[in-house]
Amino acid sequence: DLVPAGIASLAGIDADGFRIRGDAPGVVTVHVEGVSRYDEIQVSVVQPTERRVDLRPWNWYPLPSDYFLQGMSVLVGRSAYLFGTASGGGSDLTGVGHAAFARTSAGDAIDFAPVAGSDFAKLTAKAAGTDTFVWGDSVPVTVAAVTEADIAAIDVIEIWRTQRGNAYQCEVGQTLYVVVVPYDGDGRMVVGTTDAIDPPSVVLDEAAQPYLSDTTPADPNEELRDVMQNRTVFLKCEAAGTATATVSWNGMSRDVTVTIAPAAQ
Repeated sequence: DLVPAGIASLAGIDADGFRIRGDAPGVVTVHVEGVSRYDEIQVSVVQPTERRVDLRPWNWYPLPSDYFLQGMSVLVGRSAYLFGTASGGGSDLTGVGHAAFARTSAGDAIDFAPVAGSDFAKLTAKAAGTDTFVWGDSVPVTVAAVTEADIAAIDVIEIWRTQRGNAYQCEVGQTLYVVVVPYDGDGRMVVGTTDAIDPPSVVLDEAAQPYLSDTTPADPNEELRDVMQNRTVFLKCEAAGTATATVSWNGMSRDVTVTIAPAAQ
């Protein structure tokens, strides 16, 4: 049960848990009792004071926000996500359903579909252009739809341990997964698997070869290709030391430096 009454109510019971609905500001104690177990938690119900739209360029992986400070573009035919976040009392709030996504532009470039039971909205780019979205009373966010020909610059990130920039660390025997992150001419991060552009390549000079090896699959399956967006190289750390590799893609290159420690005992 929920004590005191009036702050929250039981919204439903699922196979692996239950849902409560916040009805009024306050703190409610949730009592849970089974055949041989009893527990309770306290839940604060807060009235949101701000709502915002967060971009989710890689829904499958937590990408640092500094990689898309200038916004997000989606390749035509590909998808990305928006996420609604409410805050109150100085903290972001959990819970879904108290605000809705809406498109405030013509909708000629991007289809969008709110995901039921969540504060997500899926975007699918259908033609070059821009569209603008809000979540409740949030500040509008504009997302662009672009083609591969619009890619103008790149960055890199190592996604195994979310290592930013181009200086990474690993231990002997570990593999680094270095993803090329593309940007359009307006500095917006471009999202989506690239098809017309060949995957990236790696050059290891003679000095680097004792320390690093290129283990990128020559023919990845479709799932791995899409998860890695067809822009990932695998660098295996072979021996302790420091080495530099050159990652090239779409006529652009970035040097990455790897510091390799002995394997942990």
